[in-house]
Amino acid sequence: MAKLIEKMNNPFDGLTKDEFQNTCSDIAKDLFRYYCINCNGREYYFAEMEFYYWEKGKWNEKWNKVTYPRDGYEACDLFFHLSGFDICFKSSYEEAKFGGILVRSIMNEENEVFSGPLNCKDIILNSCRQREMPVLKTIEKKREWIPDVKSTYRLLGKEDMNNNIDRNLNLCFYDSSILSKGYWNPKKKRFDKDKGCVIERKGTYNVERFSK
Repeated sequence: MAKLIEKMNNPFDGLTKDEFQNTCSDIAKDLFRYYCINCNGREYYFAEMEFYYWEKGKWNEKWNKVTYPRDGYEACDLFFHLSGFDICFKSSYEEAKFGGILVRSIMNEENEVFSGPLNCKDIILNSCRQREMPVLKTIEKKREWIPDVKSTYRLLGKEDMNNNIDRNLNLCFYDSSILSKGYWNPKKKRFDKDKGCVIERKGTYNVERFSK
């Protein structure tokens, strides 16, 4: 965890846009392959994430205006907000910099994929059952496969990037091995009051963004 925290403390220091993208890629691969969100011993693995980081006076100031402000968060803290939850970069109002990695899709230990930032936030918070908060931890349980991490453009803020000549930055990362195995259709469970039981509906997921 110490090396990951070090990478996320000052991700912009002295870096060009391309170098920053490479740094994000390195961080994403670490998170996909070695880390999980742990909720009372139950592990949730990453399937899709997007990077957002804002710093006053830096080249990214305009296209990352969609980043949620946060103050006093340390690297790798979890930050819950209106659009989901982030894994934080070190953030400070005093230093005029903040940001994090938006978790867009997760997978549980049974290989069920849950897509959408708000859906992921609900799954994580409801798994804790108020006994303790979820935390980012090193994966302890053996996984079925090693994630194949690839990148594409972010879904949120793409217009900002295009208007500011940053259209070539790929700051969304995803596990393409899930896509190829056909797991990218999240199971949506709900209680049917008429039938008196839980039913599952196969959700559809727009894979156009991942076909590059």
